Amino acid sequence: MWTYLAYILDRYWESTGKTKILISELYNFHSKFLWMGEHLTFWEGLDDLKADVSYLEKTKLITVKDDIIYIANLGGLSSVSRIVNDSGQVEKLYGIYKERIDRAMDAWLKA
Repeated sequence: MWTYLAYILDRYWESTGKTKILISELYNFHSKFLWMGEHLTFWEGLDDLKADVSYLEKTKLITVKDDIIYIANLGGLSSVSRIVNDSGQVEKLYGIYKERIDRAMDAWLKA
């Protein structure tokens, strides 16, 4: 689910202007807002999330140091985010995922 992670990170950085986020903060968003708020889950646990974070780091879209995710390639991250956005317009199920992510993101950013 690394593509959805890229979408979430891109929206986070676009909405807040922050260039870093703790992995634990991202996992809290997943647990509290995605799972409990929208009944949507992408990771069974923190290790699954870290595996997707590691994949994005290998693609050089992000860097990670001391469990903090830093943006490394905003253009690349935005490209993946656009793919997620566009797929939501083509495939109904992906559109539902994107809507739920967006609602969860909005609630998280307002909290």
